[in-house]
Amino acid sequence: GTVAAAQTSMPDDALYPVKIWSEDARVSISTNQETQLQLALGFSARRMKEIRTMLQTGETPPEPVMTRLQNQLENALRLAVNMPDDQLQPTLLQVQTQLQQHELAMTQLRLHQDADPALMQTRDQVQTMLQQQLHLCQSGMENPELLREQLQIREQERLQQQLHDGTQNQNQDGE
Repeated sequence: GTVAAAQTSMPDDALYPVKIWSEDARVSISTNQETQLQLALGFSARRMKEIRTMLQTGETPPEPVMTRLQNQLENALRLAVNMPDDQLQPTLLQVQTQLQQHELAMTQLRLHQDADPALMQTRDQVQTMLQQQLHLCQSGMENPELLREQLQIREQERLQQQLHDGTQNQNQDGE
């Protein structure tokens, strides 16, 4: 019951961690690449809806939500580019279509004229992220191997950053 109730929660709600946990659980138990892709696309659509809703109500989405969106989009691209050759182009087209829909939604998002500059900055940041993901997707349609390499580099950089952040946190805890 709690997991079901959490599915409509927003980042500032008490049940939001349950929502995220349930998403992670669904991905981790899925062994089918196509299912994992659909989950990544679905969850990234959720993040976009959460971000748009928060911006429309004058709230700045927390950084972890933005990071999760980026990770889910990159995961969708990673899964797409590793599909069998006969499924590669249609799958990348599906990812591209969703990215274009997200970008359009952000472009059409109207903030109040007197909106906090941080809200506009967040909207611009999301649009930039979507444009970068679209660029990656389009390059993958032209050269899948190059996209695989780019995503591998991004993953290595992300892991190195996590390691660096963990080391810094340990150092701070030890002081």
